Amino acid sequence: PKVDVELVSNQFRIEDFDVKQAEAAGDEKVDEQTDDQVEARAETAAKQQESPAVPAAGEQRRLLSREVLNKFDADLSLEARQVTSGKDELGSGSLQLSLQDGRLALSPLQIDTPGGGVNVDMSLLHRDGNIDFAVTANIDHFDYGVLARRVDPATDMGGVMSLDVVVESMASEMAAIMANANGHFDFALLPENFSAEVFDMWAVNLISAIATEVDKDEASEVNCIVVRLGLEAGLLTEKAVFMDTTQMSVAGKVDIDFTAQEIDILMAPKAKRPEFFSLATPVKVHGSFDDFGVGVSKVRAARS
Repeated sequence: PKVDVELVSNQFRIEDFDVKQAEAAGDEKVDEQTDDQVEARAETAAKQQESPAVPAAGEQRRLLSREVLNKFDADLSLEARQVTSGKDELGSGSLQLSLQDGRLALSPLQIDTPGGGVNVDMSLLHRDGNIDFAVTANIDHFDYGVLARRVDPATDMGGVMSLDVVVESMASEMAAIMANANGHFDFALLPENFSAEVFDMWAVNLISAIATEVDKDEASEVNCIVVRLGLEAGLLTEKAVFMDTTQMSVAGKVDIDFTAQEIDILMAPKAKRPEFFSLATPVKVHGSFDDFGVGVSKVRAARS
């Protein structure tokens, strides 16, 4: 079988798809129900727990499994000619997703914004008992302040980011894709009022923790971050890592092992202005992806 879907929107408002607002509206409706309605809902839920519906065999399979991807062919085309979020004009976007002979391809996801753009290509194919996976992403001068204001309308966090990523992998299962990956990861950030309180993300929390340690002055700000990493057999290592804050210039060494799921980063700050007594002590980040610690590098503390 073949499925073709094409959707075009002249105007797409992000707030129309706000899940939190929908959940809040649902809670209000529940509060407005009578006692009889609440009791009826409770009885229905109890019956469902006593005799739960048995999911169909197809629902038990993972969405990206070989069986599901080979069931049918499909083409999905989405286009939004004008995208807005509150008062922010986000630009336009399009997506082309295809499934042909078991190969899932995103070619491309394209977002055009007033200050830059986003372009992503991805492919996934089960071949000879393995998963052949590839993704390329290019983000050029993207104003991420728009996303910050979606999370917290009152925030003054903003800035521009650029990203160039290439990942290619052949793995036995989805969970092992990054452990067998090759490629590169290049990233540049020009932040304004940078804060980890808005985006609860692993990478954002890591950057925030490092920035706080290398320059402890509360009035200090991060001016820019430039990261170039090579990826070989699941190991990310630095080609160039640099951070600039109000008072410090910081160079770094990075090892991120996706096989062992461990992170090892050493950041060496240098004061921009010579001082008679400087405590620009190297900062080390070490641990697992789920639990890493940030502190002074004991090996090189004496050098400061």
